[in-house]
Amino acid sequence: MEEQKPDANSQSLAVISDYLQQISGDTSKLFNQPENHVTKEKERIAERLGTFNPKDNAVWHEITQRFGANIKQPELLSIANVLAQSANIKLDRDAKRRKSVLIKWFEENWHAIQPYLAYVVLEDTKAE
Repeated sequence: MEEQKPDANSQSLAVISDYLQQISGDTSKLFNQPENHVTKEKERIAERLGTFNPKDNAVWHEITQRFGANIKQPELLSIANVLAQSANIKLDRDAKRRKSVLIKWFEENWHAIQPYLAYVVLEDTKAE
C-alpha cells in the first residue's frame, strides 16, 4: 500500500497549532513585538546619530549651498540614491526613512560621494 504524504495545508496547520501551543498563556509574544521593534529602531538611530547635529555641519552646508536650504527629504533621498549608485555604496534602510539619518549618511560617505555631487542636478518636474 502506498504511503500518503501530508499536503501543504495540513503541514501549515500543524506548524500553526504547534506555535499556538508554545505561546498559550503567554500573549506577550503576540503583542509586544511591534513596540519592541520600535524601541530597538529608536535605540539604533540614537546610537548612530550620537551627538550629531544634522543642521550644523560642513556636509549639510555644502548640500544646502548646492540645492537650497529648504531641500526636502524626498529630494535629498533622490540625490542620495543617485550618489550611492554612482559611488557603489549602500544606502541603508534607516537613512532612507529619516532625514536626520540621511544627512548623517551623507557625512559618513562624503569622501566617496563628493566627487559625483557636481554632476547631480535637481529638476522641477511640476513647472511646465
